[in-house]
Amino acid sequence: MTSAVSAKRLRSSTALAFGSRAFGTATRFALQVVLARWLGTSSYGRFVVVRGWGELLAKVPNGGLELAAVRNLPVENVVRSRSYVLASVAKSERLTILRGIVLAAAAVVVASFVGAPSQIWFVGMLLIVAQAIASLYLAMQQAFHRFVNGTVITELCQPLVFGSGIVVLAAADALSATTALVALVGSVAVGALLQRRDVRRSVAAGAQTAERPADIDVERVTETTTAETRLLFASQIAIAAINLSGVLIVGLVVGVEAAGLLAVAGRAASPSRLATSAVESLVSGNLSATRVLDGEGARQARQTIVDNAIRMSFLPSVVFLVGGIVFSGLVLELFGPDYAAARTAVIIFLVAHLVEGMTGPCGYLSSSCGSVVTYARIMSSHAIVMVLLVALFASAWGITGAAIAQLLVTISWNAALVIDSGRSLGVWCLPHRGLMRS
Repeated sequence: MTSAVSAKRLRSSTALAFGSRAFGTATRFALQVVLARWLGTSSYGRFVVVRGWGELLAKVPNGGLELAAVRNLPVENVVRSRSYVLASVAKSERLTILRGIVLAAAAVVVASFVGAPSQIWFVGMLLIVAQAIASLYLAMQQAFHRFVNGTVITELCQPLVFGSGIVVLAAADALSATTALVALVGSVAVGALLQRRDVRRSVAAGAQTAERPADIDVERVTETTTAETRLLFASQIAIAAINLSGVLIVGLVVGVEAAGLLAVAGRAASPSRLATSAVESLVSGNLSATRVLDGEGARQARQTIVDNAIRMSFLPSVVFLVGGIVFSGLVLELFGPDYAAARTAVIIFLVAHLVEGMTGPCGYLSSSCGSVVTYARIMSSHAIVMVLLVALFASAWGITGAAIAQLLVTISWNAALVIDSGRSLGVWCLPHRGLMRS
């Protein structure tokens, strides 16, 4: 089995994924501009807060299956039969959908009990089911080395469906925070159906097509205990909390208008993560597949993958940082004059994205090949710190304080994972290795 991605192949795949993500990012950016200008700061703030809660709670139904898929399916696809892999996929689907329905119903009841606007929260909770299954399918596509297909669906098809809904609603003068969420749920559901079809085709075409090592211990490399699944679940929730708690806590502490400003800042800075996110997702399955190797062979394969990934992600992050510093004010003007105050937060987010570009796929390396106990401990502790820092800093300095909290936590968890993977796996996620490697 070929365990490492060649630099040439990675560049080609990254270019395709980058192009798809660039289109999706541009489309989503344009849609957010339309929504921000049409809805105004207050309604747009409600939209992003409800969407944020839906996306955060969408990690609960997976129960760790999303990270487990990235960790285990690449190996199972080599050492297990096609029927076994298909049954594993189907079981994950059923569990995610059932848990999502139960959680969404419970969330609607709780929201109604505390007096939240029932209509918008009902639609927002539908997002839990749609986003949960879509995220699971995307993780499976990464595991089956079908990330380019997944990117085409999530970054081209979904934004086009969402955009079509927004255009129709605007033309009918029916665009509001609630109806925008309806369009979003519909686009995610359509994307999930397309992803499901691609996953099924991947299983039918891919199981045991790779060369299986003769001496492989099948049970050792594919076994996932209940404790490990719970740890992966905790890690999954922690990652979502780190990414979303800024907007959600600012909405609670400062107000929904400030949450809208912070969301716009994040959207304005999002292009700087294009290369990093594309490369990370492309190499995740390859990193997991190295678990069938032992000793120095596994370490060398992982280091090669990491070095190639950092080479492809670091320099674009630097370019976007410089461009963002120069043009962030002009970008924010597109959203309207009320969003100019988010400029400092945009620059801080750009620095945080540069940190992620410097360390490459350290998160995937640690979760797929390292100790799930250590990974869960690192991510969970940083999620708690993130919540506390955002609440404290946002109370004092508003959205700028929330952005600073995000930057500090990003630096800390990346450093922790780099040190852990270096010590435990002998693989160092550092930019000088990727840039200097021939």
